Amino acid sequence: CDSIVGLEVVTADSKVLTAKAGENPDLFWAMRGAGANFGIATSLEFQLHPIETVLSGNLRYPIRQAKKVLHFLDSFAPTIPTEFSLIAAVLPHPGERMLDVKVVWIGEKKKGERLLRPLRTYLRPFEDTIKPKAYLDEQRGGFDVPEGEYSSHRRGGHFKRLTEDIIDTITEHASNAPHEASGITMMYWHGPWCTRPHDNAFGFRRTGFEFWVHSYWQKAGDREKSWAWVEEFFGAMEPLSTGAVYVNDLENEGEARVRAAYGDKYHRLSLIKRKFDPDNFFRINQNIAPATQVEAPSRIARTRNPSCFISKS
Repeated sequence: CDSIVGLEVVTADSKVLTAKAGENPDLFWAMRGAGANFGIATSLEFQLHPIETVLSGNLRYPIRQAKKVLHFLDSFAPTIPTEFSLIAAVLPHPGERMLDVKVVWIGEKKKGERLLRPLRTYLRPFEDTIKPKAYLDEQRGGFDVPEGEYSSHRRGGHFKRLTEDIIDTITEHASNAPHEASGITMMYWHGPWCTRPHDNAFGFRRTGFEFWVHSYWQKAGDREKSWAWVEEFFGAMEPLSTGAVYVNDLENEGEARVRAAYGDKYHRLSLIKRKFDPDNFFRINQNIAPATQVEAPSRIARTRNPSCFISKS
């Protein structure tokens, strides 16, 4: 969203509009973060950033070592620079379940190797695949989604730190998944994406860990236990989280969760929705309903659950 500098959008009344800083600026603001509610983007113009080679790969640890590794990540993650991306996940692996730590460094190779040394040497991993590779090869790679045709269920949220209670909850539930294609993924958000103001509708700018609990299945008979495991796991995580959620981690979870995804930007989005889609034509999404004529920000504020929002770090 932050790198989009212009769009061509087909709106609900079949108009083709240009949205950019100097033309339809309110639509431009809304499309960058909540676009599915406002129209169909038929073209995008991006600000590009030159990256050719990255240092990336995975460190895999047996699940029995997960507590130690997660405790280390709690202290390590807040120290990493902007050029460093970090994801931890419990993913399918033949035999014993594995904690998978994924890293991507986009800066100078020797500096990246130096920054990664504490992580690579804290505990000897079962596997270390970190190496230089072309950025496009990294970008095309998958991570936590199995190949093939699957049904799935996920629930997402956010926590600031990997506390003792959170680590215990993760290791308990991840060790008792219904099958290999069930787990949790945690992405560490930091740097200017979270700490600097951005003039667009993207609502998830929270330093800390975005998480999503997920399960994938192919046999109809696996649906009930897979679904129940995700709900139980998320139910244990929810009281330990901030209440914030990244909109792309939502399924059909109701208005309160959509509001949690956009925070204090929701009211402005509902006003722009009323302007460009007053009949809510674009509604098969994480829906932002058009504001009514009598709706006011103070009324919206009274309906909020304060626990759903945290301040920018």
